[in-house]
Amino acid sequence: MSRPELRVISGGRECSCVFRGVRIWLDDRPPPGFEADVEVLEEDTFRVLSAPVELRQEVIEEPFETLVERMAEVRTTPVGSVIERQAVPLEFLAVIYDFDADPVIDAQTVRSALSGIMALAARRHAHRLAIPLLGLTHGRFEPMQYVRILRELLEEGRGQQIQTIWLQAPRRWDCRWLSPLVEAHGGDGVI
Repeated sequence: MSRPELRVISGGRECSCVFRGVRIWLDDRPPPGFEADVEVLEEDTFRVLSAPVELRQEVIEEPFETLVERMAEVRTTPVGSVIERQAVPLEFLAVIYDFDADPVIDAQTVRSALSGIMALAARRHAHRLAIPLLGLTHGRFEPMQYVRILRELLEEGRGQQIQTIWLQAPRRWDCRWLSPLVEAHGGDGVI
């Protein structure tokens, strides 16, 4: 079996590699000249994270019991789902958090969401994706575990049309988070 192309570029703040033909860039800022076709946003099962922030003062005249009954009827979005929202660039809402569960996020949810993102990106002919490190903002998902899942999906042939993925890192990040991509090839390259 031939080894896929792997090239690690390091120096200064730049932290990127090419894995299976996809340039993966890890940074808290976009790569120079990068324009995303798709921006991925983290979402929860009640879709509160992406809801517009709006302060309203209204008087609720229904009895408390009725409000509780109505809340019980609210349908949640399943974790692992991906919802498309029209915007420029196109937005995908990755439903990865279930704040009623413990833990609020797990590996299977991240894998389902990433797989859904890649499938939807293929249908939309998207080549450049901006994806946060899912599970880091409101959960405690390990960045290297996330990158391992991304690697597995790329090894399975998902996202073949993707040219660039900007992994949107938090303010403090570590280039070693990309090491699972290098380890997959016997440690070629240095990050």
